[in-house]
Amino acid sequence: MIKYTKGNFKYQLRKKCSRRVDIIGITINLDFIRLTPIGILIAKKGYVWDGPSGPTIDDKYNMEASLFHDVLAELMRQGKLPLLYLEYSNQLLRDICLEKGMSDFRADYYYTGVSLIGEGFAHPDNKRKVYVIE
Repeated sequence: MIKYTKGNFKYQLRKKCSRRVDIIGITINLDFIRLTPIGILIAKKGYVWDGPSGPTIDDKYNMEASLFHDVLAELMRQGKLPLLYLEYSNQLLRDICLEKGMSDFRADYYYTGVSLIGEGFAHPDNKRKVYVIE
């Protein structure tokens, strides 16, 4: 028997990646994601994501931002984090883009895009279907 999900995944982490976030007091430990109670968000080796969404170029300015934005969206979609963190995840995406050297204009463009369409991807009603083949 196999179990799998379908998705538009383009990237897979080859080593874990972590970042301090302003989400304190919540512990989450999944196969590929961990959040510590002191606010360390970890995407573990093997985590898959689709990179930056929309009409854009995947580059050194937005890859880490898209990773952590997708991790937080997945946690909200799974009901592990409340949707009230959606705005925080959108702002985090913008902040990481700026840290990596992206222009203010482009970072604002990304932020506006995820703010307009991101809730659907993070909403618990948008869980990925699990397929089972016996």
